[in-house]
Order: sequence, then C-alpha cells, then structure tokens
Amino acid sequence: MIPKRRAGRMAEHLPRVLQGGDNVRRLLLALATEMGAMESGVTRLLRSRWYALAEGWPADAELADARHSDLGRYGAAFGLAPTRGETSEAYRRHLREYVAIHRDGLTTAPAILRLIALAYLSETPPSIHWEGSAEDGWTAVANFTTRTTGGPVQTRVELVDNPRVTSSASFSSVVRGRGVQLTNRSMVAATPEIIITAREALHVPSLEHAESGLLITFAGSVAAGQTITLRRGRAPLVDGRPAQVPVFVTDPFYFDEDGAVFGAGLDDPDAARFSKFSLGELPELPRGVNHWRFTLTDKDALAGFVAARPDAAELVAHALAEEELPDVALPLADLELRWTEWTPASFRVRVPASVVPWHVHRDEDDGTADLDRLFALLRRAIDSGRAAGVRAELEAYIPELRDEFTLADRVGSVALASRERDAISVGERPPARDYAVHLGDALTPGDRPPLVAGEFDLHAFDHTLFG
Repeated sequence: MIPKRRAGRMAEHLPRVLQGGDNVRRLLLALATEMGAMESGVTRLLRSRWYALAEGWPADAELADARHSDLGRYGAAFGLAPTRGETSEAYRRHLREYVAIHRDGLTTAPAILRLIALAYLSETPPSIHWEGSAEDGWTAVANFTTRTTGGPVQTRVELVDNPRVTSSASFSSVVRGRGVQLTNRSMVAATPEIIITAREALHVPSLEHAESGLLITFAGSVAAGQTITLRRGRAPLVDGRPAQVPVFVTDPFYFDEDGAVFGAGLDDPDAARFSKFSLGELPELPRGVNHWRFTLTDKDALAGFVAARPDAAELVAHALAEEELPDVALPLADLELRWTEWTPASFRVRVPASVVPWHVHRDEDDGTADLDRLFALLRRAIDSGRAAGVRAELEAYIPELRDEFTLADRVGSVALASRERDAISVGERPPARDYAVHLGDALTPGDRPPLVAGEFDLHAFDHTLFG
C-alpha cells in the first residue's frame, strides 16, 4: 500500500474536526511512510531466509560485498561462502547442492566426492561410479567438468578406499637363533618380501615363522656383503639377480630312512607323521603380531629335506655340520621384511595436478595459480565430509595419455592399428606422457617340481601313516 493511501485510511478514524488539519495530514503521511518501510523490511527479511529469493550481488561486485549480501550471509550460516568471481546464480546452485549433500548424509565416498566437486565449482553434479575389485581394492571415481582459465576441462577425481601402503620392519646384527617380532596392521593377511644382508658368510640361512609353523630355507650360500631377496612364487635374488637356488618352505619336521624329526605334542608321534614341502611359497603374515627366528640349517637337517632329490649332494655341500656352525653371539646378517598393508579407517583422494579451476589465483591477479589455496579448499571439503577417526590423504597425480593397439589378422597380411585411448578435445592441452619400465625375472620360480607332494596331516582323506 502506498503511503498516501495508508495516511488517508488512518485519517478516516480521526474525529472530523482533526481530519482537515495540515499538520495532522503531514504527521499521518510520515507515519504511513515509516510503516511502509517497516513492511518492506519484513518482506525483505522473509525473502532473505530462502536461498532462491535472497538478494544476491551484481556481477562486478567485490568479494566482500558478495559475502555481506543477503545471499552470502545466508550461505555463511551453512559454512559455504561465495568465491571470487562467482555469480549469484552459480552460488545458489552450489548452495542447493551443498545442503542436499548434508541432507543425504556425509562420511560416504560419494558425499566426499560431491564436496570436492563443489570445491572445483563444478556447474553440474559429478558422475560417480566404483572401479576395482575385492582383491585389488575399490576406488570411487567422480567425473565432472571444471572451468579453467583455458576453458572447460573434464576432471577425474579418485577416492581410494583403504589404500595400500608399503610397510617394513628392519633388524640389524641378527645372530643365529635370535627371534624378532613385527606387527601387520593390515585389514587382511599380507605376503612378505624378505631381504637378508649377510654380515658374515651365510651357509643355508633359514627363517622360521612361528604363527604358521613353517621354515623357509635358502638352500645355498652367499659371501659377506651379499643380499638375498626372497619373494613368494618367484625365484630368489642374490644382489638383485635371479639365482638358481631352491627355496624350501617346509614344516620344521622331516623324515628319511636313517633319521627323522617329527612334531612333538601328538597323541601318538610314532604312528602319525606329517610334513609340508613347497618351493618358494612364502607364508602369509596374519593380522597382528608375527614372530620370526633366524637360524642356519645344518647338513643333517638339510639332508632330511632333500634326500630324494637328484641334486641332494650338491645342495648339502652348501651347509655346515652342526659343530661347524658359528657362535650364537656372532652377528650374521641384517634382516628386513617388506609387505603391503591395506590401511583400515582411511582413504586417499587423488586429484589431477594439471587441472586448476578458474577461481584459484593469486590476490595480485597475475595469472598464476595459487595451488596452496586449491589444496586448502580441497582439505576443507574432505575434513567436512569424513567421519571422526578416519584418516584422509590428499594426493595430486599427473594424468596419463594411454594408447590402444589393435592387432588384426587378415588374408595375406597382419594389420596393426594404433589410436589414443583417451580422447582429447580440440584446444585442450594434452597431459604429459608417463612411461613405465617393467622388469621380469629371467628364471621361472622353481627349477623342478618338488618330489614330496602335498600336505600330510591328521585330517580324513589327507593323511599318511608310517609304520
């Protein structure tokens, strides 16, 4: 209602003697004008409490003016402030998506990826899917379009759930018979890589794993300063080169014609005999604490394992007799075990290092990207979405340009076609190529199959009795 009309309606309620006075009319008009302003303020207040109607800012407004506008203050209540150069309409879309993420629930991989897309000021919600498998691990992938100073760029962000990390445990100056202890903090059992660096000449070094009860025996000898690397299902390495030396993984019990060593604690040790024999199948590290013991296998013990092999004499020649074994106080080797852990209650976010959104630049506007500010925005988005107690990592990667080769067999010829697997739009700067070199062993694991096959124990249809 306009002030003049409001003042006239107010005057109708006065006595007739007062309705014709000029001073009275001026007073009522001033009151009507003030009441109209108050009514407009209430309307403006109600509109400012709804993101679709809140008053924004002009396109050329300063960042401080945008943040002090009705729309900017409304978004600040939810923890989302306008960004330099962001328009009111774009900010309304981002605010609606930000509130929708909180409504749907945080602490999930899709929610965190949606928050990261907001940090990049993606104009559309990201497309999210999962890649990987239960054996190799799962990765959530978000694809969205990021506007950069050079134009729109397709952006791929990855969230690796329970990422794999390389763990190791080192022990120096290990003596014969010494026990060592390590902890596997992975979610699952892990396969170790064992590195033995000889301080003295080593003759048939062995490691006993207490949790599995298996004995790992390197049926050879190395000089002082040389390094032995034992890997599951692969040939051993001596100073980084494949070696024609068998690695026996056995129970610490054996049997032959002349003398036998059997497990203690059986109800009838004279009736039941059991043994396991394999080549290079290193035992797994179960979750938790693992105990190992370093020793040297003597001639008699080694002969009990290899008596049926045609190269038994050659292998036994590497071992020492029991009375020739070095003193238990002499440091023989340095021991290191490496394995891959699936870290629980953690995730890793991988963002492309070559994609920098347009709103991330330095205050002096010299055209250079402020990567510290970008990573601060990403960390803030990750921290706002992760659950308490969950560890998050942020990693930048360089996208690879992959090629695809197609081999076709035609009549009279063989055709080879090559094309770029990753499509690159015109005007988009291709990422740097990344080359990889893959090295393979020259020797296959195990030069001959084991002569003692299978496992023998006390279970039905899987046991052997010796009278």
